[in-house]
Amino acid sequence: FSSLLGFLSIIILIKKNQNIFFTNSAKYFFILTLLFFWVFPFFHARTSSVNFSISFLFIAISLLLSANNIISNNKKKYLLLCGIFFGLSFISRYQIGIMIFFCITWLLIFKKNSINEIIIILTGLVIIIVLEFFINVWGYQKYNSGYGFQLFGHPLPYFNYLKFNLEDNAYMGNAHWWSYLPFTLNRFFPPLSLFVILIFLYIWIFLPKNLISWLTLPYLIIHILIPHKELRFMFPIFAFFPFAISYTIDDIFIKKKYLFNLINKKTIKKIFYFLFALNILGLITIFVPANSSYRFYKNFFELDNINHFYYFNNRLLEPGEEKN
Repeated sequence: FSSLLGFLSIIILIKKNQNIFFTNSAKYFFILTLLFFWVFPFFHARTSSVNFSISFLFIAISLLLSANNIISNNKKKYLLLCGIFFGLSFISRYQIGIMIFFCITWLLIFKKNSINEIIIILTGLVIIIVLEFFINVWGYQKYNSGYGFQLFGHPLPYFNYLKFNLEDNAYMGNAHWWSYLPFTLNRFFPPLSLFVILIFLYIWIFLPKNLISWLTLPYLIIHILIPHKELRFMFPIFAFFPFAISYTIDDIFIKKKYLFNLINKKTIKKIFYFLFALNILGLITIFVPANSSYRFYKNFFELDNINHFYYFNNRLLEPGEEKN
């Protein structure tokens, strides 16, 4: 299901959004990176809350950008559906709330959407959040941990998740504020990771009013301020790379053609061919387990009547393996 949902979100992005770019080169790279960027099959082949949230967010953004090009009454339907998919993205991964908040802020500041249109989006979002609350009430029944914020005696997970990350997660580790840079450079398939960083730096510096800048930069800044850091927290940013590179190409072709005079065209082609080859190698990773501990769990579930297991020297021991 995760793979099908991810593929569907990409198809919707291509169908609804390729016309937001001005140059054919930008449209070409948008489609190419959505279909072949190694990150997407790697993400979508592995079921997780991050994958679901990114897929739902893609669909919401597609509906939103389409709605802004519609004048008829269908615009309200698009906006309501956009809010619903924003809600699905939020309840899948609460951090996405940062992107949703700044997306709506961007609509008010730069797109001049009316308050009524924003209310329609928020209505769809609230419908999903309320629905999630009642599903939790039904599922957990009388469960009450006594932790954090509650409503009618039932926990509010989004507020409690925020409280935990701001106050109670010190035991999970305190990384430097700049740790996401080496994390990305070293673990996000280098040297392709350097190119991804440079593209995002370009839009953050030269396209500060762009939607992608407003979605990704505040998200990064807030996560920099949170002590506990993991590369997976940056996945929602990486997912917008097709938008970032396409907007960058548009901006260079329209406003900064002089940059092509600084580098020989043949050199540029060689660089892109090299990066494309690296990306193809990255696609091979979808056939490699994301975590080697799968061997333990594979054997674990094949055994009967398991009462305990051993954790030694920072790793789980294989069933039957002795400590050395």
